[in-house]
Amino acid sequence: MENMKAVRIHNYGGPEVLRFEDAPRPAPGSGELLIRVHAAAVNPVDWKARAGYLKDYIPLPLPFIPGWDVSGVVEAVGSGVTKFKKGDEVYARPEYRPQRRLCGVHRGEGNRNGAQAKVD
Repeated sequence: MENMKAVRIHNYGGPEVLRFEDAPRPAPGSGELLIRVHAAAVNPVDWKARAGYLKDYIPLPLPFIPGWDVSGVVEAVGSGVTKFKKGDEVYARPEYRPQRRLCGVHRGEGNRNGAQAKVD
C-alpha cells in the first residue's frame, strides 16, 4: 500500500496530539472517490472533536485525519462512480460521522494530500 502525508491524531487531547506523519493512502471502494486534498478547513468542530468534547456524538476512529471541508482533485474513482473522473476539481464537506461520508461533492476549483469519502 502506498503512503501519503497527513496530520493525524491517535488519541484525544490538545494541539500536542496532532502529528504530521506518513499514513496509509486509502483506495476508493465501490461508490467512493479518492481526493488529493489541496486545501482543508479546520473548523471549531475539528478542535472540539480532537479534544474529545464530542466523542459521544462524533466518536473518532483513531488514528483520525481532521479537516471537515476539503477541496482538491479526484485522484481515483471506485466502481459505480459515474459523475466524477480522475482529474476533476472538486470540493466537499463530509457528514459529522466517523465513516466520513460526503454530504456533497461538487465540481469546482480544487486547490494539495489525500482523503477518501463515500459519494452519495
